[in-house]
Amino acid sequence: MYKLDYTYDNSGDRKVRIYIDGSEIGAYNTQNAATGTLTDKSAEALLLGMYSGSTLPFDGILDEFRLANVQRSANWIATTFNNQDDPGTFWSTGAWELNLPTIGPIQTGRTIGGDLA
Repeated sequence: MYKLDYTYDNSGDRKVRIYIDGSEIGAYNTQNAATGTLTDKSAEALLLGMYSGSTLPFDGILDEFRLANVQRSANWIATTFNNQDDPGTFWSTGAWELNLPTIGPIQTGRTIGGDLA
């Protein structure tokens, strides 16, 4: 399995970037920025792994798909890959720490608070 990410920066360098397993493998220039107003396409199908009328559909498994309206940074993409690839190496915990208050020595044979009889 691979984690595949695509990003497009419409306001900066106008490049499409492709990442596999958290590492950028290519950046491609686009000629024009996306302009205009996005229209409601909710009545149309979102096709993953093929385009409408395709005779060569994707032959594989899509385990998870996410679509965001913000551009993710290279660090964010690498972090999400590392977090899911091997969580045990992504973060670790240390030994338990108990910060108990220090109290004086315990005295025996002494009544505190008076006689309870």
